[in-house]
Amino acid sequence: MSKFIKAISLILVFAITAVAQTQIATVISDSPFVLRGAQVAAGEGVPAWPALPGDVIKTGTSNVTITFPDGTTIVLAPDSEGKLEMVNGKPVFTLQKGAMHYALKTADSVKLIAGTHTVSPVDLVGEAKLGSSNLAKGWWTTGHTVAAVGAAGGATALGVGFARRNPSGNNNNQGGNNNNQGGNNQN
Repeated sequence: MSKFIKAISLILVFAITAVAQTQIATVISDSPFVLRGAQVAAGEGVPAWPALPGDVIKTGTSNVTITFPDGTTIVLAPDSEGKLEMVNGKPVFTLQKGAMHYALKTADSVKLIAGTHTVSPVDLVGEAKLGSSNLAKGWWTTGHTVAAVGAAGGATALGVGFARRNPSGNNNNQGGNNNNQGGNNQN
Protein backbone atom coordinates (compact mmCIF):
# COMPACT_ATOMS: atom_id res chain seq x y z
CA MET A 1 0.00 0.00 0.00
CA SER A 2 2.86 2.41 0.72
CA LYS A 3 4.20 2.03 -2.83
CA PHE A 4 0.76 3.00 -4.12
CA ILE A 5 0.65 6.10 -1.88
CA LYS A 6 4.19 7.08 -2.95
CA ALA A 7 3.27 6.68 -6.62
CA ILE A 8 0.10 8.78 -6.23
CA SER A 9 2.04 11.45 -4.30
CA LEU A 10 4.73 11.59 -6.97
CA ILE A 11 2.12 11.85 -9.71
CA LEU A 12 0.43 14.74 -7.89
CA VAL A 13 3.73 16.59 -7.43
CA PHE A 14 4.55 16.24 -11.12
CA ALA A 15 1.00 17.23 -12.14
CA ILE A 16 1.06 20.38 -10.00
CA THR A 17 4.48 21.30 -11.35
CA ALA A 18 3.34 20.64 -14.92
CA VAL A 19 0.37 22.98 -14.51
CA ALA A 20 2.69 25.74 -13.30
CA GLN A 21 5.06 25.38 -16.26
CA THR A 22 4.85 24.35 -19.88
CA GLN A 23 5.73 20.77 -20.79
CA ILE A 24 8.31 20.66 -23.58
CA ALA A 25 8.96 16.92 -23.79
CA THR A 26 8.03 13.52 -22.41
CA VAL A 27 10.45 11.17 -20.63
CA ILE A 28 10.07 7.40 -20.90
CA SER A 29 12.13 4.66 -19.29
CA ASP A 30 11.64 1.09 -18.15
CA SER A 31 14.07 1.45 -15.24
CA PRO A 32 14.69 4.07 -12.52
CA PHE A 33 16.08 7.48 -13.49
CA VAL A 34 16.34 10.95 -11.95
CA LEU A 35 14.10 13.82 -13.10
CA ARG A 36 14.05 17.24 -11.40
CA GLY A 37 16.33 15.86 -8.70
CA ALA A 38 13.81 13.15 -7.74
CA GLN A 39 14.29 9.43 -8.24
CA VAL A 40 11.58 8.15 -10.59
CA ALA A 41 10.63 4.52 -10.15
CA ALA A 42 9.64 3.50 -13.67
CA GLY A 43 6.98 0.85 -14.05
CA GLU A 44 4.78 2.16 -11.23
CA GLY A 45 1.81 2.55 -13.55
CA VAL A 46 2.99 5.82 -15.11
CA PRO A 47 4.26 5.21 -18.66
CA ALA A 48 5.64 8.70 -19.33
CA TRP A 49 6.70 11.74 -17.33
CA PRO A 50 6.37 15.39 -18.37
CA ALA A 51 9.63 17.29 -18.84
CA LEU A 52 9.72 21.02 -18.21
CA PRO A 53 12.20 23.79 -19.01
CA GLY A 54 15.17 23.54 -16.64
CA ASP A 55 14.74 19.82 -15.98
CA VAL A 56 17.86 17.71 -15.60
CA ILE A 57 17.53 14.03 -16.52
CA LYS A 58 20.01 11.45 -15.22
CA THR A 59 19.92 7.89 -16.48
CA GLY A 60 20.67 4.86 -14.37
CA THR A 61 21.68 1.52 -15.83
CA SER A 62 19.51 1.76 -18.95
CA ASN A 63 18.49 4.23 -21.65
CA VAL A 64 15.98 7.04 -21.18
CA THR A 65 13.95 8.29 -24.16
CA ILE A 66 12.98 11.95 -24.42
CA THR A 67 10.25 12.70 -26.95
CA PHE A 68 9.36 16.18 -28.18
CA PRO A 69 5.93 17.27 -29.49
CA ASP A 70 7.07 17.23 -33.13
CA GLY A 71 8.24 13.59 -32.89
CA THR A 72 11.93 14.31 -32.34
CA THR A 73 13.53 11.80 -29.96
CA ILE A 74 16.71 11.83 -27.91
CA VAL A 75 17.84 8.65 -26.19
CA LEU A 76 20.29 9.08 -23.34
CA ALA A 77 22.74 6.21 -22.87
CA PRO A 78 23.15 4.54 -19.48
CA ASP A 79 25.00 6.71 -16.93
CA SER A 80 24.33 9.91 -18.89
CA GLU A 81 22.87 13.28 -18.00
CA GLY A 82 21.19 16.07 -19.92
CA LYS A 83 19.26 19.30 -19.39
CA LEU A 84 16.16 20.59 -21.16
CA GLU A 85 15.57 24.29 -21.74
CA MET A 86 13.41 26.53 -23.88
CA VAL A 87 15.21 29.42 -25.58
CA ASN A 88 13.28 31.87 -27.77
CA GLY A 89 10.44 29.37 -28.10
CA LYS A 90 12.73 26.53 -29.23
CA PRO A 91 13.64 23.42 -27.20
CA VAL A 92 17.31 23.07 -26.33
CA PHE A 93 18.87 19.84 -25.06
CA THR A 94 22.32 19.97 -23.47
CA LEU A 95 24.21 16.71 -22.98
CA GLN A 96 26.10 17.18 -19.71
CA LYS A 97 27.56 13.70 -19.31
CA GLY A 98 27.74 10.48 -21.32
CA ALA A 99 26.20 9.97 -24.74
CA MET A 100 22.98 10.45 -26.68
CA HIS A 101 21.37 9.21 -29.86
CA TYR A 102 19.07 11.68 -31.61
CA ALA A 103 16.45 11.42 -34.33
CA LEU A 104 15.36 14.92 -35.31
CA LYS A 105 12.11 15.61 -37.17
CA THR A 106 13.71 18.61 -38.91
CA ALA A 107 17.23 20.05 -38.78
CA ASP A 108 16.12 22.85 -36.46
CA SER A 109 13.46 21.10 -34.35
CA VAL A 110 15.64 20.90 -31.21
CA LYS A 111 18.95 22.67 -30.64
CA LEU A 112 21.53 20.11 -29.48
CA ILE A 113 24.50 20.97 -27.30
CA ALA A 114 27.19 18.58 -26.03
CA GLY A 115 29.03 20.15 -23.09
CA THR A 116 29.64 23.71 -24.25
CA HIS A 117 29.63 23.01 -27.99
CA THR A 118 26.63 23.20 -30.30
CA VAL A 119 26.05 19.95 -32.20
CA SER A 120 25.62 20.63 -35.93
CA PRO A 121 23.94 17.49 -37.26
CA VAL A 122 24.89 16.45 -40.78
CA ASP A 123 21.93 14.05 -40.88
CA LEU A 124 18.70 14.03 -38.91
CA VAL A 125 19.83 10.89 -37.09
CA GLY A 126 23.10 10.66 -35.18
CA GLU A 127 24.98 10.37 -31.92
CA ALA A 128 26.99 12.65 -29.69
CA LYS A 129 29.09 11.91 -26.63
CA LEU A 130 31.25 13.79 -24.19
CA GLY A 131 34.85 12.96 -23.47
CA SER A 132 35.84 9.35 -23.38
CA SER A 133 32.54 7.93 -22.21
CA ASN A 134 33.08 4.21 -21.77
CA LEU A 135 29.91 3.01 -23.45
CA ALA A 136 29.33 -0.64 -24.09
CA LYS A 137 30.01 -1.44 -27.74
CA GLY A 138 26.80 -1.36 -29.69
CA TRP A 139 24.80 0.45 -26.98
CA TRP A 140 22.72 1.83 -29.82
CA THR A 141 21.29 -0.90 -32.05
CA THR A 142 18.43 -1.37 -34.49
CA GLY A 143 16.45 -2.82 -31.59
CA HIS A 144 16.94 0.41 -29.65
CA THR A 145 15.63 2.38 -32.64
CA VAL A 146 12.50 0.24 -32.82
CA ALA A 147 11.97 0.57 -29.05
CA ALA A 148 12.46 4.35 -29.11
CA VAL A 149 10.09 4.82 -32.02
CA GLY A 150 7.56 2.52 -30.34
CA ALA A 151 7.86 4.41 -27.06
CA ALA A 152 7.43 7.75 -28.83
CA GLY A 153 4.37 6.41 -30.62
CA GLY A 154 2.97 5.12 -27.34
CA ALA A 155 3.44 8.51 -25.69
CA THR A 156 1.71 10.16 -28.62
CA ALA A 157 -1.19 7.71 -28.43
CA LEU A 158 -1.58 8.49 -24.73
CA GLY A 159 -1.90 12.17 -25.54
CA VAL A 160 1.36 12.94 -23.78
CA GLY A 161 3.03 14.12 -26.96
CA PHE A 162 1.65 14.99 -30.35
CA ALA A 163 2.70 15.16 -33.99
CA ARG A 164 2.17 18.33 -35.95
CA ARG A 165 0.62 18.04 -39.39
CA ASN A 166 1.24 20.31 -42.33
CA PRO A 167 -2.25 21.49 -43.33
CA SER A 168 -1.04 23.35 -46.41
CA GLY A 169 -0.27 20.14 -48.29
CA ASN A 170 3.24 21.36 -49.12
CA ASN A 171 5.89 18.78 -49.73
CA ASN A 172 8.43 19.17 -46.91
CA ASN A 173 11.30 17.65 -48.84
CA GLN A 174 14.30 17.07 -46.63
CA GLY A 175 16.39 16.41 -49.79
CA GLY A 176 20.05 15.62 -49.51
CA ASN A 177 20.02 13.44 -46.42
CA ASN A 178 20.33 9.69 -46.29
CA ASN A 179 17.52 8.83 -43.94
CA ASN A 180 14.76 8.22 -46.46
CA GLN A 181 13.02 11.54 -45.92
CA GLY A 182 13.95 13.14 -49.24
CA GLY A 183 10.75 13.62 -51.19
CA ASN A 184 8.32 12.28 -48.59
CA ASN A 185 5.05 14.17 -48.58
CA GLN A 186 4.39 15.09 -44.94
CA ASN A 187 0.92 16.60 -45.09
